[in-house]
Amino acid sequence: MRKLYFILLALLLTYSASLVAQQTYKTNALSIQYKDVSQEAVHVNYSSSVLFAGEYLFYKVFCINKDSRWLSALSKIAYVELISETGEVVFKHKVELVEGEANSEFFIPTAIESGSYKLIAYTRWMKNFGLSSFFQADIAIINPYRNDQKVILNKNSADSVLLYTNNNDADSSHDNTMGFDLHLDKKIFESREKVVVDIKNYKGRKGYGKYTLSVRKVDTISRLLKHNRLSYKNNLFKGTSNNKIPGNRVFYEPEASGTIIKGRVIESQSKQPTKQNVAISVSGEHFLFRAKATNEEGEFTFFALDANHEYNDAVVHVIGDAKKHYEIVIEEDAPLDYKVLSFKPFTIDASLRKEITQRSIYNQLENGYYSVKPDTIKQVPSKMPFTYYEKSTTTNLDEFKRFSTIKEVFTELIKNAWTGTDTLGKPVVKVRQEDDEQETGFLPLIFIDGVFVQNHDHLLSYDARKVDNITVLRKYYIFGTQPYQGAILVETKRKDYTNQEFGAHLKNVSLFQHQKRKNYFKQLYANETQQRSSRIPDYRMQLAWEPHIELSTNELHFQFFTSDNLGQYEISLEGFTVDGKPVSLRQMIEVK
Repeated sequence: MRKLYFILLALLLTYSASLVAQQTYKTNALSIQYKDVSQEAVHVNYSSSVLFAGEYLFYKVFCINKDSRWLSALSKIAYVELISETGEVVFKHKVELVEGEANSEFFIPTAIESGSYKLIAYTRWMKNFGLSSFFQADIAIINPYRNDQKVILNKNSADSVLLYTNNNDADSSHDNTMGFDLHLDKKIFESREKVVVDIKNYKGRKGYGKYTLSVRKVDTISRLLKHNRLSYKNNLFKGTSNNKIPGNRVFYEPEASGTIIKGRVIESQSKQPTKQNVAISVSGEHFLFRAKATNEEGEFTFFALDANHEYNDAVVHVIGDAKKHYEIVIEEDAPLDYKVLSFKPFTIDASLRKEITQRSIYNQLENGYYSVKPDTIKQVPSKMPFTYYEKSTTTNLDEFKRFSTIKEVFTELIKNAWTGTDTLGKPVVKVRQEDDEQETGFLPLIFIDGVFVQNHDHLLSYDARKVDNITVLRKYYIFGTQPYQGAILVETKRKDYTNQEFGAHLKNVSLFQHQKRKNYFKQLYANETQQRSSRIPDYRMQLAWEPHIELSTNELHFQFFTSDNLGQYEISLEGFTVDGKPVSLRQMIEVK
């Protein structure tokens, strides 16, 4: 018995070593494939380092190619996260990089605790080089709506106001400001007055670039934590060669065409990899369907899965009559270890009580009137399903006598499609060829409300009275190595059909859709607009946030209106010239 134990142990170790060697080989092969691809760096412009619950953290992502020192064309996805001191992910945003740029915002909820946080940003490609290669910035959050504030209350200095010594200096100079200017006719304004800023570029074409403009109030609280400004000191371009990718066990391919879903197919009994056809589908009007054959190791990869789908969940299927003999294993990226992050201390004291109370009241007023100051979603055209471009025939069932069964519907109403049996005698739906009356012997693709349906019985047993229309396509398709004769698209009246098939041969995966692009609300006071808004409170702290400014001239005008929130405001312009030079400009105004 003891001898048998050692034999089994030896076999297990040999098998494990084989798997490690195989994994290492694949990792090395991928590393070699991408060895000449440039590294990326990410910088984030964000609205404030100190935020209250009930406020927005606005941010803009610049993804930079370290070799060209300009916006990267490699990654199409970036990730932005806010991490608590306990390592909890407060939010994780996926943003679509368009020519190396992306932006979004996060509303600080009242459920969040006061304390120190870390804002990080990265691309999947950057995960090969560790957490130290990510963008990192310190964020402090004050939640005045919670009773427990012991994490940020200073116990040692009751009379101190500025408790964090590395304060903001609103008048300090920054790198590469020569040749640029933020020009204003005056520095003091009344409430609800228009402010015109002239962005002056004295560098000509060398000053052209991509920038972000922010106008935000600078108060005692906002000075408690230094803002991470864009400058040469950020070390964005440190280490520009990618020839030596760290020899990790895991290799992260860049999301060069969007979200990646990877996995493999194994036999249910033996757990051995097997070559099969697999498909990925997302339901809805703008449904997604793709299919391919796995390699000999049962591995598959689906690329470019980012589209404006109605739903966030996708289903990966094994295709074929023997599908229930197989399992799908989805390969997921390992979670990042945030234990190594260091957080700067942040404290307040009782001397700030009045200012905290006033700011909280203003936030509540602004949030209470959000419905009259809404942001709007930028409409992005949805990617149409492959069937959209094909010749088809649609039958609206309400135009005819209503039948209770799908079989009757196909028999009486649907042209070029009928019900029959397959080679095993099971009931199926068939579609006639485009230019031939003969049967091909292949079955059609079936989608109900965009849900991919392999089992024809799910369609044939569906209540026909719930169906709105049926579309028939007669084209011959091949997905992976599986042929199909035509396609049938069924749309229900309520558009509420859900997947009716379950088992290990299919897996639900989240595509984790990227943040919607927005047009941010811009307050205007002019003529009839001013009269209409006169009774609406305006205590905005963030007077302007313009994440996409493309400077391609020697001068650019920008305007905004002040609010009834009196005090000092900082106008900040940050970004990169076409030569990859970081630019950070600031100008102060006062609202009295």
